[in-house]
Formats: sequence, C-alpha cells, structure tokens
Amino acid sequence: MKMIENFKENMITKDIFDEMVRKEPYYENRWEYFNEIIELLNQFDDIHSVLEIGPYKLPFVKHSDIIDIYGSYLNDVPFETGEFIKYDCSKLPLPFEDKSYDLVIACQVIEHFGYSGQQIEFFKDLERICDKAIISLPFLWHKPALRGHHMIDRKVINTWTGKRKPSYELISGNKNHLRILQLYEFD
Repeated sequence: MKMIENFKENMITKDIFDEMVRKEPYYENRWEYFNEIIELLNQFDDIHSVLEIGPYKLPFVKHSDIIDIYGSYLNDVPFETGEFIKYDCSKLPLPFEDKSYDLVIACQVIEHFGYSGQQIEFFKDLERICDKAIISLPFLWHKPALRGHHMIDRKVINTWTGKRKPSYELISGNKNHLRILQLYEFD
C-alpha cells in the first residue's frame, strides 16, 4: 500500500483532465462529474491511503493504489500510482486486511460486478476494508441493452448498500444521463 502525503495536493487537476481528454475521447464531457468528486475529496483532511477501483486511465488521486481486472491501461495514467492489484472485485472477499484504506473510490464500476446480488456482498466487504467510500452509479438510465446500467434507482441502491445511509449525496447530469454520487462513512 502506498501512503499518500499531502492528500489534497495529489488530486487530479483540470489541466491533467484536459490532457487526458485530448488522448482519450472516453473522458469528453465528464469534467463536471470529475469536479464534483474532487470537490468532495477536498473536504477530507486525514486521508493517507486510497484505493481506486477500476479508474480506467485516470485515477482521482496520484499515488492511489488501483484494483482492476485489467491493467493494460496503466501505462496511459499520466502520473505515478501506488500498487496495482489485478483482481476481479466481484470475487469476494477482497484481498485486503480489515480497514486497509482510509478511502476507497468506486465510480461507475459497482454496476459491473454481476447480476446475482454481488453488489450486496461487495458493499459489505467495502465497509470492512475502509473508513470511507465514494461511489457513483448511473441513476435511472433507460438502457435495456446495458443490463448493468438499466434503471438503477433508490430501491436498487438501498438493496446493494444494505440500506446504509450516505453521509453525502448528489444527483447530477442531464435528464437522460444522471449519476448519483454518494459518500459512505463507516464506523
């Protein structure tokens, strides 16, 4: 695990984001969403260890550890990262000791962990491995062809999270492409 000093100085910037957009069209029109997460991250003072789940080429925090089933994109990350753990996060328990991380960031990935309730067990394990978790999900998307993204609503989220209440929540985006951003703080 890579310890992060000066957490707030290690977040991505608009310049880093814009450079990534020039190289990777996938990130076009996502700055508003990224900025919302960065603003939330800026509220934390005592973060020294971060795990990002599946951040595809652009983690939010420099030196954060990354866990993903794919590692082929790591050479495209525009800054130094921490440890890379190649792992399928739908297979539980996650390969970490209890409370290994101060913060886990899982943005737009939990919906990919299967269709048989894997998110429920994942969320229990998330609580085990960290103190805080930021998640974002597609919210109310009508995408029948993309089963994992289709009609994730509060009922689905409550099931996945075991009815845990987030300490922060923001719904943003346009009518056809909403995202829900949530912060969970675990005791």
